[in-house]
Amino acid sequence: MLFTVLEDTGNKGRGSKIWKERFAEFNKAIREVGQEVGAIVSDANDLDFFKDNRFLAFDRLHLNAEGHWRVSQGVLEVLGYPSNPAWRIPLPPAKKTPWLKERYIGVLWFFLFALPWIWRRIQGKSSGDNRSAKYPAPISWPPVN
Repeated sequence: MLFTVLEDTGNKGRGSKIWKERFAEFNKAIREVGQEVGAIVSDANDLDFFKDNRFLAFDRLHLNAEGHWRVSQGVLEVLGYPSNPAWRIPLPPAKKTPWLKERYIGVLWFFLFALPWIWRRIQGKSSGDNRSAKYPAPISWPPVN
């Protein structure tokens, strides 16, 4: 099973445009490889509601519990297993966050996540350096007894 990356995050600006262009190409390759090898492709871009940043953790990169639950239900659906159809229901409209709070959160995020990432890039390092795979060899799913 292969996964695509959300191309249009719903954000505006130069960084969002670069993200969209870069991951459109990446996703094109994922879809081509998936078709070539007969893999199931779970496409994050099929549903607009995934643009809602309330599905993201504070790092703005990884999914939070609600986001993971929805993706898991979508994967079950794609695989033909029972799933909860409520995963497709968009969240109700978000309450407007006060401007000052939004700025504070943005600055906090920049210092906690963006700046360390920039520093690692300058040093030629990745947060994934020296990590090993959970399953270093391919596995079958569901497990066969």
